[in-house]
Amino acid sequence: MWLYVWCQWCGLSGTLFFIFAVFLLICLVKKRDPPHFPPGPPTLPILGNIFSIDSKQPHIYLTKLADVYGNVFCIRLGRHKTVFVTGWKMVKEALVTQADNFVDRPYSPMVTRIYGGNSAGLFFSNGSVWKRQRRFAMTVLRTFGLAKSSTEQSICEESQHLQEAMEKEEGEPFDPVPLLNKAVSNIICQIVFGRRFDYSDTDFQGMLTNLTDMAYLEGSVWALLYDAFPALMKHLPGPHNSIFSSSKSL
Repeated sequence: MWLYVWCQWCGLSGTLFFIFAVFLLICLVKKRDPPHFPPGPPTLPILGNIFSIDSKQPHIYLTKLADVYGNVFCIRLGRHKTVFVTGWKMVKEALVTQADNFVDRPYSPMVTRIYGGNSAGLFFSNGSVWKRQRRFAMTVLRTFGLAKSSTEQSICEESQHLQEAMEKEEGEPFDPVPLLNKAVSNIICQIVFGRRFDYSDTDFQGMLTNLTDMAYLEGSVWALLYDAFPALMKHLPGPHNSIFSSSKSL
């Protein structure tokens, strides 16, 4: 009853303003950091630092933050606080000296949608699932060639194909990255599938294109937006949807 009287007295605009003010106050209280928390730049309510990040070169923005706040700093991606560690000494301290404290991987709605729970593989799985998959992968690789001379032979053969492909450029300037990607991918295919693909193979080229697009977009600001607001972003158009279409094509 009191809420109805309040709405009549203040009107719709006043009520909405009051609700927004209360919500903003809650956000400001919740974002307070504990003592000795890593420093970071000022943030926007709800959105955090998402729109401060360059969508094409996010690493440039993070490098500038490291210059200002030191090798350990924090930014907010939506409602999530993310701590970055830079510099080889601090990275070694985190990943080697204190490895047990940094062994877990954060939850990612985008990764969960792409790979689906326990099928996230070695790169995105966590905990006991990761340990079992790593143990299985190492056993298989030892048995089928990782520590055998056949792996060296595959690398030598692929280097010859790479050299032949580069010689076709006839000394003209060219971008070597696509050829290097094909060579490295073929070595992996030799170990995993037992065969290599011709550089002009359309299926092989399509697979590499999809993998490259996924890797690029997963490191972009669109992936950060999706992880920060998954319920909203999965219904909105944008480049982030290309990640899911590329994963389905693979």
